[in-house]
Amino acid sequence: MFEEIYAIACQAESFDELKVGLRNRNIDARNNGFPHLSVAGQLASENKHVKVEWLQQLGSSVNVIAQGYAFAGNNGKACEYRLRGLLDSYLKQRRGDVLETGETKLYLHCCLFFMFQKSYTEKKEAVSALVSALNGENVDLASHLPTLTNGRLGQELRQFVNDGHGNHLIGKEVNTVRAFVNALQDNLRDVINIKKAR
Repeated sequence: MFEEIYAIACQAESFDELKVGLRNRNIDARNNGFPHLSVAGQLASENKHVKVEWLQQLGSSVNVIAQGYAFAGNNGKACEYRLRGLLDSYLKQRRGDVLETGETKLYLHCCLFFMFQKSYTEKKEAVSALVSALNGENVDLASHLPTLTNGRLGQELRQFVNDGHGNHLIGKEVNTVRAFVNALQDNLRDVINIKKAR
């Protein structure tokens, strides 16, 4: 199955063609050899970025994509997909914090803690802005900084930065979530200015 899906992915010339070709197939099927990667992970190990992005949009595991990039020695891309996985996992877990009615809790705590926390809506918007920045879109990350440093999301981002992943993603040393977000914003401005100059 892996070989068939890999061939479809390699031959696809557009996202829509890939989507049609992979309909009703297990896109996370893994190869039998070493390294034991999915098709998206294998393409990541070959630095085929566009195909990897297409497969990720179709639901391929960002963690396996990160493994593929790490296997290829592409630490920047590996860290980008680790961050995507972290953000995706955070939102999935946060959506699971529900009221008796089944609705996602707007706030996790009540009473005194209420004034120190950010709402589920604010967290979703901050995560969305960070993902947009990773996609190269022009967003204002600074306005989301208080939310990105708050609560469980802030803890997970601090761990990401403390583990050195932010350094690889940004291309320079960052020691705090604030420094990471500011450096990502600066990198984004540089990319946008280059595009405008063309």
